[in-house]
Amino acid sequence: MSGDASSSTDGNRTHECPFCRERIIEGAIKCRYCQSMLVPTAEASAPTTKSEPIAIILDRGIWNYLKVAGGVLAIMLGITVFIFGFDLYKGTKQIQESEEEVSKHKKYVEESRNVIQGGVQEIEEGKRKAQEALDRIMDQPTELDHRIKKLLESQGTGLTAIPLN
Repeated sequence: MSGDASSSTDGNRTHECPFCRERIIEGAIKCRYCQSMLVPTAEASAPTTKSEPIAIILDRGIWNYLKVAGGVLAIMLGITVFIFGFDLYKGTKQIQESEEEVSKHKKYVEESRNVIQGGVQEIEEGKRKAQEALDRIMDQPTELDHRIKKLLESQGTGLTAIPLN
């Protein structure tokens, strides 16, 4: 029943608003519920062939308010830069000092790493020498056993050497 006219209780013919779907009087130009224009205006229905510049009109009170607000913001920004500008300078100086300190510690760590690597190499060399000495010691009883065995055999006592391992 959209757009169809019907009669209301007071005798006026009504139809639905195409925007909000409320019942309105048939000859209405503007919907009383959603405030939509129901009849096209002459400006809206006339085709425009030429684009015309649009002028925005500002109230002098709004313009003055915008100027004052812009001025206040500019002053606040200037004060903020002035106050924090010195802190930024100090912060930059502290960052440079920190970078120098980090560089010193980095060199110290590099030197320490080289010392530790040298110590590890010395320990590995000591370990290798200790293993060689242990191997020689372990081989010596066998050699000593052979000497004792030869000595006993050469004397002809009939005794035999028993290895300790």
